[in-house]
Amino acid sequence: MTIILPFPDGVTAYLSIISNWYWTTQHSCPCCKGKTHRNGNYERNVYSRDECYVIPIFRLYYPSCKTSFSFIPSFIKPYARFLNAYRFDLLQHHVVEEVSIRQTPSRSSTKHSVSTCTFRRWLKQFKSIAPKISKHLAARLLELRPGLSVPKGLSDVAFVLNAGQVLKLIVQSLLPEEPLHNYGVFDMLNILLPDNLLV
Repeated sequence: MTIILPFPDGVTAYLSIISNWYWTTQHSCPCCKGKTHRNGNYERNVYSRDECYVIPIFRLYYPSCKTSFSFIPSFIKPYARFLNAYRFDLLQHHVVEEVSIRQTPSRSSTKHSVSTCTFRRWLKQFKSIAPKISKHLAARLLELRPGLSVPKGLSDVAFVLNAGQVLKLIVQSLLPEEPLHNYGVFDMLNILLPDNLLV
């Protein structure tokens, strides 16, 4: 299982502080609040447009629940190889700027390009969960601002891709001390959404 770790400052900052954070922070089970055991880490390769990073993913074991959790930084999706910002940019080029599916992955020359097949898969997955995400965001927004008129006329996909300001309002209510200017839209969605809707 995963715990999304809010982390706005990018991969380089993550690499410089995560080990110290893991070893000095007291953790408790998110289910039963019981004691935990540190359970090591594993490495993942993650890609931006121009860089490949090897990042450690730290794990905890909860003996009372007999469950292991991995701390996934909010700038990547669990099991994904590409940073959220990169995936978001490509989806936005296609949906908002109406760049064709074939041209979107090759639109900008990058060191770590995405195949058209991979982009199609991302788009299909995103379209399949966008209605649920849109409904979830609208409900959360109305909890914070009852009586607010939620924008209509946008497709669910376009609404989610353009939801930056809405997300900042919602996430700020959950993390009042956190500076949000470094979070991308997908980063905030991963902090906010349940596991089955992570983008």
